[in-house]
Amino acid sequence: MENVQALKKEYNHNLNRYYKGCNYLSEHPEDFDKYMSELIRIKENVENLLEQITANNVKVTQKEILEGFSLWNKLIKDTSV
Repeated sequence: MENVQALKKEYNHNLNRYYKGCNYLSEHPEDFDKYMSELIRIKENVENLLEQITANNVKVTQKEILEGFSLWNKLIKDTSV
């Protein structure tokens, strides 16, 4: 399960980068050609991470896909005695 937590953390990081990249390009369309290939690479990485997470029989909600995983709550549950 630790591996899944690492995947979720990486997913959150890349999802955040993707959203920031989308926002940047919407505000700076003149940089589209410069950064679009990187944004596509990040999106593909997000998709790949999601596939790896679900391959571990983890059920993922639409909210988690769009907003990322709540790792703090999971950490509290995993460390409780």
